[in-house]
Amino acid sequence: MDVIAKELTYHYNKGAKFAVLALDNVSISIAEGEFFGVIGHTGSGKSTFIQHLNALIPVESGSLVIGGYDLSIRDKKTKKSLPEVRKKVGMVFQYPEYQLFAETVYDDVAFGVKNFNKSADKSIIDQKVRKAIEIVGLDYDAVKDESPFSLSGGQKRRVAIAGVIAVEPEILVLDEPCAGLDPQGKTALWKLLHEIHSTTAKTVIIVSHDMNDVAEQCTKAAMFDGGKMVAVGTPKELFSDAELIERAGLEVPVTCYLTNKLKGLCEIDSDFKADDFARKTAEKIRNQ
Repeated sequence: MDVIAKELTYHYNKGAKFAVLALDNVSISIAEGEFFGVIGHTGSGKSTFIQHLNALIPVESGSLVIGGYDLSIRDKKTKKSLPEVRKKVGMVFQYPEYQLFAETVYDDVAFGVKNFNKSADKSIIDQKVRKAIEIVGLDYDAVKDESPFSLSGGQKRRVAIAGVIAVEPEILVLDEPCAGLDPQGKTALWKLLHEIHSTTAKTVIIVSHDMNDVAEQCTKAAMFDGGKMVAVGTPKELFSDAELIERAGLEVPVTCYLTNKLKGLCEIDSDFKADDFARKTAEKIRNQ
């Protein structure tokens, strides 16, 4: 499923005195298979954009097509298809562990499966719940009957993600997935998300304030500023224009900062991933 937005525009409190233009003629294509980043400072429009992707926010003007679903058409057929869209586009909000609510881990993960597959028998539900819990790296038999609130913070986040991937979305959207995690927790979660990308969700879209994470994890990214999409490309393409990044109120990745500082002494042509930067810097030093 590709995501294609054309001139997507949205106001909060449209028509009111204090209306806010949140998206301003945003046109963007996200191809199936990408691990895609959406970046921008607070209030740039990135969260508003991703909430359009599973119709949490309706299209006000412009168009948004996800796979075969045109979310800009307002008719009974489109309204009936919204549950299908929300099944295919899974949304994980910031601090997803705060959204846990059921008495057991099993019930929490099963909620979406039951909601989107009302005719599914218990054996199918059991199968999907077990698979999702195991995909996120938890022991099904050990946690299924536990209260989600008795788990560690990292385990809670994994249970929350399991509840989304249990319905087998084709696109997984995550808002600041590593918020509040320590470095070890971040490393583990990024590994998990790439495993989900390779086995479960064909496309992963993340919102992040951390440009180092975007440089390391994403195949492409789009930058929002003032409700507009101002740039899109690979991390190397985006972060090569440090002035553009800084004008948008963001900081370039550390590798990009070091590359710029070394100009004139040691020209480094890396993709701004730490391993690639370190390898190419070492090669330059050896060859000088």
